[in-house]
Amino acid sequence: MSLSRDELEQAWMALTLPDTGAESLPLDATIVAAPTAGPPAPLPHISIGEPVDHNAAEPGPPGPDLVVLGLLGEGGMGRVQVARQRSLEREVALKRPRVSASEGDAQLLRAEAVVTGHLEHPNIVPVHALGVDDRGRPLIIMKRVEGVAWRELLHDDEHPGWGRREPNRQARLVWHLQILAQLCNAIAFAHARGFVHRDMKPANVMIGEFGEVYLIDWGVAVRTGSHARNVDGQPILVGTPSYMAPEMARGGPVDERTDVYLLGATLHEVLTGRVRHDGGNLHAVALQALDSAPVDYGEEVPGELAALANLATSRDPAARPQGVLAFRQALLDHLHHRGSLRLSAEADRGLAAIEADPAAARGGAIDECRFGYREALREWPGNPDALRGVRRCAVAAIRLELARRNVAAARAVLDALADPPADLVAELVRLESALAADREERDRLRRLAEDVDPTVGTRARVFLLVFLFVVAVTISLYALRAYLHGGVGAGQLIAYPSIVAAAVLLVLVLFRRQFAVNAFSRRLIGWFLLLVLMIVGNRLVGQAIGISIGQQFVLDGVLVSALLGAGAIFVFRWLWLCAAMIAAGTLFGVLDPERSLFGFGAAATGAILLGAFLISRASREE
Repeated sequence: MSLSRDELEQAWMALTLPDTGAESLPLDATIVAAPTAGPPAPLPHISIGEPVDHNAAEPGPPGPDLVVLGLLGEGGMGRVQVARQRSLEREVALKRPRVSASEGDAQLLRAEAVVTGHLEHPNIVPVHALGVDDRGRPLIIMKRVEGVAWRELLHDDEHPGWGRREPNRQARLVWHLQILAQLCNAIAFAHARGFVHRDMKPANVMIGEFGEVYLIDWGVAVRTGSHARNVDGQPILVGTPSYMAPEMARGGPVDERTDVYLLGATLHEVLTGRVRHDGGNLHAVALQALDSAPVDYGEEVPGELAALANLATSRDPAARPQGVLAFRQALLDHLHHRGSLRLSAEADRGLAAIEADPAAARGGAIDECRFGYREALREWPGNPDALRGVRRCAVAAIRLELARRNVAAARAVLDALADPPADLVAELVRLESALAADREERDRLRRLAEDVDPTVGTRARVFLLVFLFVVAVTISLYALRAYLHGGVGAGQLIAYPSIVAAAVLLVLVLFRRQFAVNAFSRRLIGWFLLLVLMIVGNRLVGQAIGISIGQQFVLDGVLVSALLGAGAIFVFRWLWLCAAMIAAGTLFGVLDPERSLFGFGAAATGAILLGAFLISRASREE
């Protein structure tokens, strides 16, 4: 968590600024303090040839070995000139205090030479000699480094120096990271010798035309564990405010983790193009350094590098990578992981399009993204983007299956997730409940349809009608014989339909499961029984009122044709044909009462036979 404003202000008030005009310096310039040690040891004299003009580079043989050729640059503590070393026929760099420099500046220059002289490393500029010039000012003779400051390349994509270093802009982040990894080697070497640089920043790095990388300006380097104190023992501000670690901003002890912070601040500048602590004045920048709050990097910054930059610039040194080599390894790991990250980034773009418009996604698009993430994980099993992507694919697949109402597929993917999203679980439960309700409703409607389906139980009905036909023909033949040998009595008129009714009831009882298969069949059987029983009742009424046999069959025909007509309206339309046949038989009985028995019997037998045929044909069509 961030420090309060009062805590930051108290830390700032406890700090002393060096008496070197620190407040007037640019915020990305190095603040230095004069050494507190005693008088320096004497140094050997080094004669420098100062030509009258810049074209007089070669004095005569009696002249000094070193001849100044020109100015290379000028910094906070001194100026660097290029000189010709005649004995070795080479150019070297001379670093001396500025003309207006104080004795403190001269001591700092001597200290820088001593530190750098201890550090013979490919990424540290070699020191050839330390002495004093003709005016008694300290003089450092170093290797001349031809190149450009890293800061210039970092902030200028059009710099001509890119031509020989990395023309491809898309590859420059990798190039910068490789530079930073080389600098880690130099700083780790210095730590092994017991020194902390304290001023690592892109402006203090020179890049040669052929890939040489040099960490320069060791002027504020100190021994590990040193405090920044003035002659009175008060903490002072030393280093570059825009980059410095919190312990530097409060004048506390510095160690290897301080340089890790500076590497993290440099990484921040590589990633964003801005310094780590940015403000309008030294006070504001120092407060930022003291707080060192984490930075919220955008999506354009690789997550690994964003995490490393924040970790390395933690306010608590114990939270930082414990050593420069650990920081370097994190950089190298990222470089090794970039192929995996590129695969996951491509899959991210495809999956983002699917998530933005699932309906427009082509078939197999989610599978393609999932394949990309798995390939990324094959190269780097710990790729967090790919791990998140696999989960995002699963979530997208669940949403797609839910949209398709495919509960089984959605449930299978959801169950495979270790921690499924609560909203998707709830949505799946709702869909399962809705589909279950739909199934119940369909089952109910199916049962209702089956209950009123006239095609159900047709075989049983055909059997009943055939049986009824056999009974009817048998009774008709018996009645005809009785009629020809003396007539049909009143008891016989009642007995015949009663026998039919009894036979039908017996069949229905014996085969009730086959007939009572649905509500329609039950209502149809009830209607048929009603028809037979009404004939019996009609016969009883007719005999009770004393009508003739001919009239009885006419009355039976009217009753049966009416009931069949009603059945044609509410049950089967083809019953109109049966009703018509019965009506025809009834009309024959009206016209010829003496033969009404023949007319009714033939019509009833024909109607039964026609019904059996039509029901059987409907069953075959089903």
